[in-house]
Amino acid sequence: MILGLGGAATLFLLDQILPYGATHIRDISAVHLRGRLGAWKKSSNDEAEFEAGLAELVGSDPRHLSLTSMDFTNRGQRFHAAIRSDDPRFEAKGFLVGTTNCDVFWISRDGATELLWPKPKAH
Repeated sequence: MILGLGGAATLFLLDQILPYGATHIRDISAVHLRGRLGAWKKSSNDEAEFEAGLAELVGSDPRHLSLTSMDFTNRGQRFHAAIRSDDPRFEAKGFLVGTTNCDVFWISRDGATELLWPKPKAH
């Protein structure tokens, strides 16, 4: 993992004590989800490990993560989400989804999608 144990602990502590709004929490959670998806993908060599690893990932944070099978469109391109992240700190404004390609999207309550990771390229 890129951050290492110390960096992850620091982010966790800051996440708990600073008075961030829902957008900040969403962005921090997207980075966490992307890191978890990346580590999971690197450790999966075949289909069986892929599925078991995804279930293990959800088991690491069952309060916020769940398996999903959801198709959606972002900027005219179709994606398939395998994992969903709900957090009460999102204030019911939407939820995060992660794809098997380690993309992380925000899906708002009104159905609008936004790519959060990898960061969209500036035009």
